[in-house]
Amino acid sequence: MSTSFEDLDGWVPAPPSWLSDEKAHSGRYSCRMTGGDEYTMQFNRSWKDLGSPRKLRLNAWALLPHGRLKLNLVVSVSRNDSTLYWNSISLPGVIKHYNQWVPVHKLLVLPAGLVPTDKVTMYLWKSGGMVDAIYLDDLRLDKLS
Repeated sequence: MSTSFEDLDGWVPAPPSWLSDEKAHSGRYSCRMTGGDEYTMQFNRSWKDLGSPRKLRLNAWALLPHGRLKLNLVVSVSRNDSTLYWNSISLPGVIKHYNQWVPVHKLLVLPAGLVPTDKVTMYLWKSGGMVDAIYLDDLRLDKLS
């Protein structure tokens, strides 16, 4: 799975509030999170639709105004209403250069026992400390095995 957010243009009648053409790493669009948001868009696919992976590599480009925030790029796996797996990249923990695009990545090892209908979800979660907008672009979730 990958997106640079360019593929959304024209597919939705009105652009979602998180889709921004203010700043982008590649192309014209990126995902924007503002101070009032706790979550951004969500990517949802069944584990089977992702190729039943055991290992994934999460890649993205992020632009933060500063490091004084609690912000995570999250990947989770759930079955019904139960979370089976949760992992994240703490963006302020890995980004030390602000107001510029910085690549982030993480290797994710999923638990054994997943079934084809389990749901893999990816989203940006802010739990505090943000005033200015942040941007995320060129998301990739690659199956490694």
